[in-house]
Amino acid sequence: MVVTVQAYHSFTTSSILQKDKGADMRGFAVLGSSSKANAYALQSQDAVLLIDNGFSCRELLRRLDSMGAQPAQVCAVLVTHNHIDHTRGVPLLAKKLGIPVYLPRPMTRVLPWKDLAVKPTDPEEEFMVGPFRVLPFRTYHDTDASVGYSIACEDLRITIITDTGRTDERMAEIAGVSDLLCVETNYCEHLLASGRYPPFLKRRIASSAGHLSNSDALALLQQLDEVTQFIFLCHLSGENNSPETVRELLDHHQVPCRDRTVICRRGEMYLQQLMDVKTRRNTGL
Repeated sequence: MVVTVQAYHSFTTSSILQKDKGADMRGFAVLGSSSKANAYALQSQDAVLLIDNGFSCRELLRRLDSMGAQPAQVCAVLVTHNHIDHTRGVPLLAKKLGIPVYLPRPMTRVLPWKDLAVKPTDPEEEFMVGPFRVLPFRTYHDTDASVGYSIACEDLRITIITDTGRTDERMAEIAGVSDLLCVETNYCEHLLASGRYPPFLKRRIASSAGHLSNSDALALLQQLDEVTQFIFLCHLSGENNSPETVRELLDHHQVPCRDRTVICRRGEMYLQQLMDVKTRRNTGL
């Protein structure tokens, strides 16, 4: 089963449907998003592009099957940064499928992935992977290097901004021209400050090289205009945040396309069909 996003009420309501083999399953999928494991997928007519894989190879393939994708369709995996919840399953998956791994150039010096087809990338240097045009851009995280990705596919732009301690003008610019935007809402400042984490960990999370807070994500969303049609809020901490906390914050502020914003719960998959994004952009319906 896959959570196919069809209608939205108070940010999180979705319909859960059995996979329809006759349906047009081209789309963007949050295969899983939490502090434990993260993976995203973008499916065109003939290819699938993965972004991160914190799951086991078997679990990732199971989740791909749930969105109607076949292993042979996977053309590559993009890696945002070198933390285990984003890379755990990348090496085995890449070997099993025989696909290249695109990652920030500094990561190639620290990862023991010698048997993989590793492709170094640099921020702001676009490249093609099958039918996908990929733009890496800088994020701010406590690792050797970290990036977000903005991907052009099917005449649409899909952007993922996660694991960053802050945003900047470039991120806002890219987000503002994205039809679908996936943004980290990792922690609530109050829950983090009053929680059980030790002081050093609290400082790390809240630093400019940590994670994005709810209020920082809100500030980014408030800069969007009519271009963005759908928003996915991801990477919620299990200790310092909750979907209900994020929803309450958004309920009290003006946010573009608030009726088309999904808060991703731990363990659930979310699929947004690209045809629906196009229809909404072109007709407003």
